[in-house]
Amino acid sequence: MIRCTFLLLMLSFVLLPARGKAEDTYTIKVKQTGKGDKSHSNKQVTAKMLIKLEDNQGNALQEKNETITEKYIYQETLLEKSLEKNKATRLRRAYDQAEIARGDDKETLPYQGKTVLIEKKGDRYEFQIEGGEVLTGKDEFLEKE
Repeated sequence: MIRCTFLLLMLSFVLLPARGKAEDTYTIKVKQTGKGDKSHSNKQVTAKMLIKLEDNQGNALQEKNETITEKYIYQETLLEKSLEKNKATRLRRAYDQAEIARGDDKETLPYQGKTVLIEKKGDRYEFQIEGGEVLTGKDEFLEKE
């Protein structure tokens, strides 16, 4: 008898939520980023490539495997945003780490440990170390990103 009562009690707990209010709806609101908002990014991209050099007959002259790893750690602050396109037009990035590794060779990028101001000028972005030099044309990785 106790066992039967226990089973009925357990069954009622299992079935009770199934009879709950299925018509309840909840609105989820996503906050749009705005001026002064900060975010922290930790990006690492690894590309593995096979480079093969062949002659006109298709014979392999040289073959090389290459791995390129890009690593960026930064805090980004939104300074201005386009209202009509909802995209950032001015940003400030404080880089803790910015480096590229090609195989065993590591290259520290010139803005590691520095703050970069990013501003949209026309259809392109301009990059400048805060209080220092403009990086336009000097850093393909910022341009690509």
